[in-house]
Amino acid sequence: MTPRDLIAAAFFAAVGLALGLAHFHGLRKDTRRYLARGMSLGAVALHAARILASVAVLVLVARSGAIPLVAALGGFLAARLVAVAQARRTP
Repeated sequence: MTPRDLIAAAFFAAVGLALGLAHFHGLRKDTRRYLARGMSLGAVALHAARILASVAVLVLVARSGAIPLVAALGGFLAARLVAVAQARRTP
């Protein structure tokens, strides 16, 4: 790997982390919405929009190559660890 690849990997890992944090924050809000109001059309639409936005960003990253995609997915999984740790601390 060249230094340019390392910089790109770090950038895409940060993109994946930010995407993951936003994704899992939205998941938490969606879950609360479902528990409070049930399966309303608005809640389902927001849920679908969150998933589609995450997929769209990951597809754009994948067009940059394998290294950026793996780095972004690593950042996304790191965000999952953060979200799970937060969920365990908060009731």
